[in-house]
Amino acid sequence: MAARLASFLGRYGDGAALLTVLACGVVVVGEAYEAGLAPLRKSRPAEEATHYGCSEIISASNCRALEKEGYVVIDNAFARVSEARRDVRRMVREKGAMTDSPNRDSAIRTDLMCFLTETDRAAVRAAMKKAETEDSYVGGSGLLRAQMFLGGVGAALQSQSFVGFSGHSKVVKLRVPEQVQLALYTGTKTFYIPHRDGIDKTFWEMGLLEWLRYDCYRRRAVTAILYLTEGEEWDNERDGGFLRLYIGAERGDDDGTTAREVVDISPLGGRMVLFDAQRVLHEVRPTFRERIGVTVWFTSTAPS
Repeated sequence: MAARLASFLGRYGDGAALLTVLACGVVVVGEAYEAGLAPLRKSRPAEEATHYGCSEIISASNCRALEKEGYVVIDNAFARVSEARRDVRRMVREKGAMTDSPNRDSAIRTDLMCFLTETDRAAVRAAMKKAETEDSYVGGSGLLRAQMFLGGVGAALQSQSFVGFSGHSKVVKLRVPEQVQLALYTGTKTFYIPHRDGIDKTFWEMGLLEWLRYDCYRRRAVTAILYLTEGEEWDNERDGGFLRLYIGAERGDDDGTTAREVVDISPLGGRMVLFDAQRVLHEVRPTFRERIGVTVWFTSTAPS
């Protein structure tokens, strides 16, 4: 191949070289474009997701608080926590079911996690259908219901006329991702340093290829976390592992020094936290007790 290319360039000169470089550039840009859009193409409009009780949980006041403050905490949002937690522990026992984060860096995060997909959910639905039950527990059904509950958050927000965080009056159209993140902090000082779930950077700051590759991250609008932790109490000092939000931290501040408010949220089972995925800097403090959470990142722009 190299010899043929050299022969081609020798015969047709600089013009061919320029065309070759341009063609390669187009391919690279196209690959970056597809990589960025792939997760979005697997998402679906929020209104197509089953509410699964979210419409009763997320009130108009919750929605207004989310818009105004950038976050909202809803307690006792999900009732079948013990069943979902049972499924998570079963996954942990199964070799390879949960692993280190794929983007793991021990200086950044030390939890165990996996992404749950529609394939996983379909398998559980098939088992439930075979057992001819919708309400009783079937292996995996508790975690399935937790995922379905979170997936309904987008539609519930839209039904409450959610307008986002920019102060405009138009209702934001949200999309539900195909993947749901399941994260387990084992209680051995596991942590996740301050970060934002979205990328609020310009084309000029990122460069063309990175700007395209991280399209999905740039479009994240709302982070929704549902906790499946055991127990009705959590002591932040003793147990650690609380979610810390740095509200109002300036763009470019990665440690929260400019935050106008610091909010610490205990990961109580059944508690749901919603916040601005692009602007809210947040972290998980070192954890001394098992902590389980399921996360969905809703995007705000439909893929092309």
